[in-house]
Amino acid sequence: MNYCTANEVKLFLGSAVTFSDTAPISKPTLTEVNALIADITNDIDLQLSVIGINTQPTDFRILSRLKRLCLYGCAGHIGIQFNSTSNPNPEMSRTNYYLSQYEKLLKEITDNPEVYGVISGSDDYCNVSSNVLDGSRTEDEITSNFVDRDFKL
Repeated sequence: MNYCTANEVKLFLGSAVTFSDTAPISKPTLTEVNALIADITNDIDLQLSVIGINTQPTDFRILSRLKRLCLYGCAGHIGIQFNSTSNPNPEMSRTNYYLSQYEKLLKEITDNPEVYGVISGSDDYCNVSSNVLDGSRTEDEITSNFVDRDFKL
């Protein structure tokens, strides 16, 4: 299952955009857009697998985020094709904005796995402290060990 459709990409880019495999043939064609959507979906699925999600999510809130991610990726890649010869300043283009949003949101998957329902156990602050006051150490011992053991730089 792809995270967006060609029609959703068309709506995202604006009503003047058309994708067609029949006359008049568009650039990109509908077939090329569908292939791009599949590629972007595979990139997203690969990124999700990094955080341990190996099947596509079914939660509508997560799917909504992934649809937006797919739309930005498709819009950016389509913009590269449209603007390759006609855009004199690609740094200021919409294409650059779409691609930067796509890259930012794709990176967010591994930076904030909790958004996608994954609990990260790799963060240092999640580890159990060895400085538990169980009566075997004095308060001074715990205080002096606190920085050395819990917050190594």
